Amino acid sequence: MNIIKYMLKNGKQKIMRLKILHKILKDSGQFPYVVFNLKNIRYLTGFTGSNAYLIIDENANYFITDSRYEIFARTLLNDDYRFIIQKKGFKDVFEQFIKENKIQKIFLEPSELKIDVFNTLKNAVPETELIPASDYISEMRAVKTSDEIKIIQEAVNIADSCIDHILKIFNPEMTEWQLSAEIDSFYRKNNCRRTSFDSIVASGPGSAMPHYVPSFEKKIGTDTLLMIDMGCEYLDYCSDITRTFFIGNVPEKFMEIYNIVLEAQNYAIEMVKPGVKCCDIDAAARTHIEKRGYGNFFGHSLGHGVGLDVHENPYVKSDNSELLKSGSIITIEPGIYIEGEGGIRIEDMICVTDEGYMNMTGSSKEIIIL
Repeated sequence: MNIIKYMLKNGKQKIMRLKILHKILKDSGQFPYVVFNLKNIRYLTGFTGSNAYLIIDENANYFITDSRYEIFARTLLNDDYRFIIQKKGFKDVFEQFIKENKIQKIFLEPSELKIDVFNTLKNAVPETELIPASDYISEMRAVKTSDEIKIIQEAVNIADSCIDHILKIFNPEMTEWQLSAEIDSFYRKNNCRRTSFDSIVASGPGSAMPHYVPSFEKKIGTDTLLMIDMGCEYLDYCSDITRTFFIGNVPEKFMEIYNIVLEAQNYAIEMVKPGVKCCDIDAAARTHIEKRGYGNFFGHSLGHGVGLDVHENPYVKSDNSELLKSGSIITIEPGIYIEGEGGIRIEDMICVTDEGYMNMTGSSKEIIIL
């Protein structure tokens, strides 16, 4: 996608998002509303700095940042916002806003609202009621527009290309860290600002740890498993993919385990459509793994939403009865992990469509022996 066209489209989308949020807050009677989460602020405004707050009131929107970002913010935002440049901390701006506008109660976005921050604000304005509100923006982010889906698809395509690159340059004498560095370098060379999380390159027994940290010294070696979990951030949006490879001769039971994990993933993917409970999709994969005798070796949830954050709503887990909506993008990533031996995980990104689903991930899921 042409980046200039993306910026122009994105600016229009952000104006619409703000109007939608205004309607939600008006209908729920939750003005003024304070936004703390920087990713949510980016979603509404496009601002990418490290310090910002939004106060959204019925008749005005206040964008708060410090002098480092003043020129950038004023250039980026339009007349829908009033600017406040904080000279000290947010507490002072918050206190002044409350007193000048005679606010009796104010609603606080719960995402990333820390207890110490809440207490500091409460002590600053003891006569005002501070109310943790619903996380409306995260709910909005869970359903992607067609433009967002196109961008995320490109992020997925780049991740698929990275898998191809890994298969071409792989050498068992490489350390886990060297392969991880190759992944990071590939993304940067292909128009990605960063990886969407620290890449996981786990060989041998390390693959039995779902969130393994690559070793600086450990060579990948032969006759072992290699699990790679990685993704990139492209035009602010993330991708996430996991593939497990066989290097040389691996115990036969891991061939069986691989097929069990793949079958479990297929069962779950086939259930994806609007109106299905997230917990039911988790159960489809988990039940299959349990029936095959490996229920105790699959501990994490089945998946999560992907967008501006690599982990966001909706979460595909056993205790979430939320219904899938068309436009949501989720991962389906079952795994079986045997301590001291190794683990298998297969992960794809799935877009929920009006008719059912679209698998956005193109990398092969056949057993690949390196």
